[in-house]
Amino acid sequence: MDRLASAQPLFRLWIASYANWEPQRWNEAPPEAVALEPVADTAYTEREATVFLEGFNTAMLSGDRPLWAVAVPVALRYEGDVQAGAVVRGHVFADQATASPA
Repeated sequence: MDRLASAQPLFRLWIASYANWEPQRWNEAPPEAVALEPVADTAYTEREATVFLEGFNTAMLSGDRPLWAVAVPVALRYEGDVQAGAVVRGHVFADQATASPA
């Protein structure tokens, strides 16, 4: 089985604004929205995305601000990764115990 085909889908969560739309349930998607900012700089599983959207959008249903969280499907790419047998030079991380404050 193809490893990518078996991987669970990933999503980026965005806070978006919308106009001319009246959502009735947290799991609806606006027909058109403008992305304002990502929720976080990470990708979410379907379950994680669902939990966030349910909470955020449920709160927005009772407000008057036209903001909505949307889940955008994304694909994870490993740019810069190596192939088996390649000579590698790993990144050196600072030792937190001896690192000087910035």
